[in-house]
Amino acid sequence: MQHITYNEYLPVVLGQEFMIGFGMVPLAEGHVKSYFETVDATINNAFAAAAFRYGHTLVSGSIKGYSDRFVEERNLPLSQFQFSPFLLYGRGALDSMLRGLTT
Repeated sequence: MQHITYNEYLPVVLGQEFMIGFGMVPLAEGHVKSYFETVDATINNAFAAAAFRYGHTLVSGSIKGYSDRFVEERNLPLSQFQFSPFLLYGRGALDSMLRGLTT
């Protein structure tokens, strides 16, 4: 998860120049040696709330399901099916929905 975040997601969201400027580009191998024990790593509530809100803007408004040949089988509004697991009880429904979540 960390590899995907730092190599694929953050460069798109923050930009490569920002990543380089703040030393956020992962090394090709090994570990960084820039850890400072005296730095307080906690975040304040305002930043946590902003990150929480930003993260929720990335949630799609629909749940899609795909066949084993990746043909879209269903496109369901999240507002109607978010707390309704009964849809998953049908034959092949769980596989279809998992394909939708990973596509």
